[in-house]
Amino acid sequence: FLDERTRACYEFNRSLSRSSSDPDYKTVLGLEDGQGRVVFGPIRADYCQAGGNPIASLPDYLKGPHVTLFGPPDSAKLSINGR
Repeated sequence: FLDERTRACYEFNRSLSRSSSDPDYKTVLGLEDGQGRVVFGPIRADYCQAGGNPIASLPDYLKGPHVTLFGPPDSAKLSINGR
């Protein structure tokens, strides 16, 4: 789903020469799959009322800005720093 939607957003933005600062720039954030699930990004405010699973509150140590690393690190140093 994400690969397909990323390609579609890329083609859409490229065809209209949109930059990432354009308010109409399309991304996969908040898109729903065929079953109405938000795959990547913010969850709708009405999700719990619509029969979804309750969402647990975040512990204090997970609140605030974070960096998420995807993929294997380039070096052992990145592995240590990424923890």
